[in-house]
Amino acid sequence: DLAFAYCRNLTSITIPHGVTEIGKRVFFRCTNLINITIPGSVTKIGELAFAHCTNLKSISIPDAVTKIGPWAFLNGSSLTSITIPDGVTEIGKGAFEECTSLTLIICNNPGQFNWENIGINNTQTQFISHEHAKLLTANNLTDLNHNEAYLIYRLISELEFNPSWEVLETTFNERSFEQVRELLINLKKNIDRLPQKLISFRRYN
Repeated sequence: DLAFAYCRNLTSITIPHGVTEIGKRVFFRCTNLINITIPGSVTKIGELAFAHCTNLKSISIPDAVTKIGPWAFLNGSSLTSITIPDGVTEIGKGAFEECTSLTLIICNNPGQFNWENIGINNTQTQFISHEHAKLLTANNLTDLNHNEAYLIYRLISELEFNPSWEVLETTFNERSFEQVRELLINLKKNIDRLPQKLISFRRYN
């Protein structure tokens, strides 16, 4: 516990294979930590393990993890998405409290957790399955903002939902036309409303 706490010069670390638990407050207030590699041997992420790691933008939780402790990612204000493996059976109180940039949670069975108790604001954070997350990755649609995440959630969850070109252009104005077109095709959406030739969204005009 507290092994790397307050190491403000720590920006990247690889945890060696064989470690089974990330203990209480191990990376507490490592405010410049950006990258961390967690081995597949880890089964538990402890209380406050990554609390106040305000520059940590993403983290890959191994499939072997079954428990995420209370306030594990408290004030992870740069986290934009997180994947909850199927083996996770417990997420502690406030685990994602104050993760103000968290727009997307990838989880196959979100109904098993009390997200409000965990600290998730359901008005800004959307839930999608692991399978749909692979589609986003394939199209390089990562680091989604709130509007993008919400529209993608609707595209996935509402089978008849086919937004207009104007809505797509406004929402995805930081993405390429091809990215969005391929996403719609992969989700089996009607693309008849899209321009016939390949063009770019506003930022490229």
